Amino acid sequence: MNLWKMRILNPLLSLLAFHKEQKRSFKNDAFLSQNLYYNKEKDYFVCPMGQHMEHKGKTTRQAASGFVSNIDVYQAANCTNCPLKCLCYHAKGNRRIEVNHNLNRHKEKVRKLLTSEEGLYHRSRRPIEPEAVFGQTKANKQYNRFRHFGKDKVKMDFAIF
Repeated sequence: MNLWKMRILNPLLSLLAFHKEQKRSFKNDAFLSQNLYYNKEKDYFVCPMGQHMEHKGKTTRQAASGFVSNIDVYQAANCTNCPLKCLCYHAKGNRRIEVNHNLNRHKEKVRKLLTSEEGLYHRSRRPIEPEAVFGQTKANKQYNRFRHFGKDKVKMDFAIF
């Protein structure tokens, strides 16, 4: 069940690397897999030298929580004589990238929300409202984590604390 599509959740928490992605050095690094050109119709990536990285297959990964991710694997045909190989890829063989297209779609939605007018407003308010309370709780009272899960149980845990 996708709660975003049902409009129950509105994801305004920033992505882990959101602020890093906004920097010029990240955006201008042509060798990062996030910055490679992707052709959706023919399903391939293009490396900085212009070589196509064709789709080689799919794999699945299971997180510790049990969530299963579908990963697409792309690989360049021949990187042996590439003059940019030392900057692009350090392993033996041809460059290979693994991409989770579903995760990238969700990240793009969140990125649009975070850079919208409402997202900018919430991002500016977030550091001053809840962070001070949690900072006091963690630093001054040595309470680093909640012991229970679920909204009601955490509320009870916080009230007892």
